[in-house]
Amino acid sequence: MFAPLNPHLLDLGGTYGRPEAGDPIQYDHLLIEHDQGAVEIVVYNRAILLFTAESEAVKRIHPGLLPTR
Repeated sequence: MFAPLNPHLLDLGGTYGRPEAGDPIQYDHLLIEHDQGAVEIVVYNRAILLFTAESEAVKRIHPGLLPTR
């Protein structure tokens, strides 16, 4: 699927959140492939993370995980 890319997501690769923070586990996986390689972002329990994290990175990742229409 092709979607418009927020270039700020390219420097946010990694894993965010903790799988044990919620039950059931919410898992978001974003793989961005571009001409210079790929960036993988994994977010566990995003809803909990948005309320508890002070991280600017988490706030920047959230819109990139929303479904495109």
